[in-house]
Amino acid sequence: MKKNEILIYDDDGKIGKRNLDKLQTVTGLKNNTSIIDDDNFRKMLFELNDRRKNCLKGREKSENHIDADDAKIFIVDFRLMEKFPGLNGEEFAYNLLCFSDCKYIIGLNRYHMESTFDLTLMGNFDSYADLNISYQDLDNQGLWNGKTTGYRPWYWSNVLNYLKNREKQIREVEKNFNSSICETLKIPEHVMKNIPNSAGNYLGIDRKNISKMTFKDFFLKSNILVPRDLKNDFSVKRKAKIVASRLSKWFEMTILPGQDILVDAPHLVLGFPSLLRGNKKNISTWNKTTKFGLAKDLGIHHQKIKNHIFSEHWLSRPAWFWHDISEMVEIDEVKEPWKRKDFGFVFAEDASSFYNKNECKNFISSVESSFRERYIKDFRKKSVKYKPIQLLFKR
Repeated sequence: MKKNEILIYDDDGKIGKRNLDKLQTVTGLKNNTSIIDDDNFRKMLFELNDRRKNCLKGREKSENHIDADDAKIFIVDFRLMEKFPGLNGEEFAYNLLCFSDCKYIIGLNRYHMESTFDLTLMGNFDSYADLNISYQDLDNQGLWNGKTTGYRPWYWSNVLNYLKNREKQIREVEKNFNSSICETLKIPEHVMKNIPNSAGNYLGIDRKNISKMTFKDFFLKSNILVPRDLKNDFSVKRKAKIVASRLSKWFEMTILPGQDILVDAPHLVLGFPSLLRGNKKNISTWNKTTKFGLAKDLGIHHQKIKNHIFSEHWLSRPAWFWHDISEMVEIDEVKEPWKRKDFGFVFAEDASSFYNKNECKNFISSVESSFRERYIKDFRKKSVKYKPIQLLFKR
């Protein structure tokens, strides 16, 4: 990353400096981050508002440059009332998404003010930020590079790696804006027709025609824009950026968590251990699947299932179509399910790692899936909160 491609703003300068200091302890970020001061932030607000008005009126007017256009990542606090009464970070995130060239938005402290693991696994899809965390999570190395030795929720993306995919997503949407999402991303028709109700309702299209949905349909019919912006004269490139952000988040936060439409490598090998390469009695063999790289780097027989992989640049990690995989008689556990072996390991969702089962606690998530039971390592003694806590109670 080039210098100052990560921008951060808080209306309290001291807190902004504290957050900057936290970021600069992360490997690879020290020389890439900078604080936006109040005057510069105000300039951004005025310019984004002008762009919105001109877009609404269909005016073709050159845009004044703002630093956010050059930013790969913009990190903004939710509470901005001290300096900008009536404004919050969510509203600013919406304007950044729709009217700037910023590629990735991180919202701070909207939902939690401390490290908090979401036991529902449902995420915060209602937010216009690509990711929401607390300020305490800013210096979590695993958030930025995917590597972990402790607390690191699996539902976080590997931010720096995911940024590389955002450009690919935007180009693909722009090139195929009037084409079917399923055809472009090679999603089997039966997959889209079987998505959970909560995910399907967002799309604004009936299940009968869902497999024919185009990127343009997603832009216009999904709950992306506030009503008055639906008539805005967005450029195709900006439409593509908006769709890329929201569609990738839709896959990541409403489809993948259930692990029964799309399944990622750690959950895949829990069902089909024979797909693992190496000594299956060694936990390090299992933990190779928890990387955020390509399928070929995950320590699995990826060639055997290559025909059922989902487009790799649309998620933060490789994933496969579960239904199709579960019918492959070439997989030992599918051919002879009664011979499946239990190696005593479980995947801890709060650590992004495998552990012995007796080291973890089980919980019941809120995903619309038959795979609701999951495990955590439990970092409550290290000041991590777990909410809603009742999901940890035994049923």
